[in-house]
Amino acid sequence: MLAALRTREPASQTSKGGNRLFQTHNSRWIIQRADYPRWAFASLIGSVRRECLDHIIVLGEAHLRRILKSYARYYNETRTHLALDKDAPLSRTVKRAGRILCRPILGGLYHEYVRI
Repeated sequence: MLAALRTREPASQTSKGGNRLFQTHNSRWIIQRADYPRWAFASLIGSVRRECLDHIIVLGEAHLRRILKSYARYYNETRTHLALDKDAPLSRTVKRAGRILCRPILGGLYHEYVRI
């Protein structure tokens, strides 16, 4: 099993290529220096925790994966972002007429309102 984790470490703690290799219980972990600054990951993890995981009881790893997949879809397709002038990263068209339908997201934690 080979898994890669991206971390930022001082150059003195890494090899010539910037990677560290750890061997534990028949698993190999390669830790690479990150290109992104830590604040970007801290911001994302903070958003996921505050907006999602603080409101839901996680019942296991599979449940957590479903929650995170649903939250990622909500975050990219529905949730408005101030930096994008209150639009979602994946823009959607504006419909002027039609009946409004409310779709629950994450078991009703959030709602998406669409015209049909």
